[in-house]
Amino acid sequence: MFLAKVPEATARDIELGADLRQPEVSVAMKYLSDKGWVDCHEAPPEKKGRPIKIWSLNIPVEKILDAIRREKEDELNSRLEMIRKVRSFA
Repeated sequence: MFLAKVPEATARDIELGADLRQPEVSVAMKYLSDKGWVDCHEAPPEKKGRPIKIWSLNIPVEKILDAIRREKEDELNSRLEMIRKVRSFA
């Protein structure tokens, strides 16, 4: 949701804006990146050190939320079907 409010942000910006710790941001961004929902490019550091990763949304947040909703509905339907099968054996 933080990235929905800004065009792009660094991992540090996301940490502060979303009140997350660095490992949580890394896990979340990997998940979003694997889904193809975010894009990352690197900017050179101001001084020495590693390049800074800058993240931005690839698709509108509404489409991401719809995809998450569909995924959760599918999980729920799968579990309900499993319960129905178990009940048929009882």
